[in-house]
Amino acid sequence: EDFYRMNIRVVDAEGKLLGQGRDMASLVAEFRSGEAAAATPQTNSPERKNVERWDFGDLPAVWKSKAAGLEVIAYPALVAEKDSFAVRLLDYPCEAALAHEDGLVSLAIKQASQLAKSLRKSLLAGNQLVLAFAAVEVDRKQLIEDVIAAVAHQSLKGIEAPRSDAAFKQWFDALRGNWYADAVATGEQLATALKAWSAARTHATKLSGDYHDSQKDCWDDMACLLDGATLRHAGTAWLREYPRYAKAAEHRIGRLNGQFLKDQKAMEMLAPWSDKLADAASRYPGLVRLSDEAFHYQWMLKEFRVSLFAQQMKTRLPVSAKRLEQQWQQVLQWIEQNPR
Repeated sequence: EDFYRMNIRVVDAEGKLLGQGRDMASLVAEFRSGEAAAATPQTNSPERKNVERWDFGDLPAVWKSKAAGLEVIAYPALVAEKDSFAVRLLDYPCEAALAHEDGLVSLAIKQASQLAKSLRKSLLAGNQLVLAFAAVEVDRKQLIEDVIAAVAHQSLKGIEAPRSDAAFKQWFDALRGNWYADAVATGEQLATALKAWSAARTHATKLSGDYHDSQKDCWDDMACLLDGATLRHAGTAWLREYPRYAKAAEHRIGRLNGQFLKDQKAMEMLAPWSDKLADAASRYPGLVRLSDEAFHYQWMLKEFRVSLFAQQMKTRLPVSAKRLEQQWQQVLQWIEQNPR
């Protein structure tokens, strides 16, 4: 019953009442702007503007201050901005963790400018790939930036994100030692995948019908895999699977003339499972990066695609509707245990 619930008052930094109610989620949705709330400036705040290098000392994971006579908890993060960096206080630990990781990667790329310059020149080059990029309508420059960043993000997996100058230097030195070779290896895998997707595009021009829905689904999945939000955080193990996913797409398009109805049925089987994740991710930004359960579910979906549209190709892991349902329940449990 409502009378068991606390009445929650929302106030500004001066204590003025902005709103109140017994539904926390509704109040958060109403008053959350997506940006850190403005608070009374404090001389000892860790916030900094126009940061060019790590010269701001240790960065605490939690920062406590006072506003309107109340203790306010915020979460410092190194944030990448348009032309520089900043240390910001963010409202939620999850968004701070993601922003801080992105800031670390961007700062590392800036400090390894010569290495990044060399990779921008050498990665995904050659006449064959020029044609492939044109066929799949993908921006080479952006894809290269994503590859460079993907290696840095991979190096942060399984370690505590640096929050001191010493820890940043230790991580950066280890990253720099393998950065070029790892980026080249990822670039080679993507080159193979791009050629297969390009071949799929060629097959599409020879279809007797347009098969609009099937083609759109195929190209949308390709775009999702090559989008920075996916590619930067896929990790080495899943990036190795990109050539197989592209080959499965080529096989699918090549068989549409004779198996269109079967393809439509497979799309109907896939759609509900894909929609679950898309809907949850829209309501919980960063879900796939924050939740190991959602991350695994995302790649189970990719394997499920292979099993549906290219049955003769092996999947990396066992996958079925039943297994997807089991994994989805784990995702829902994680969301419940980690409310936004």
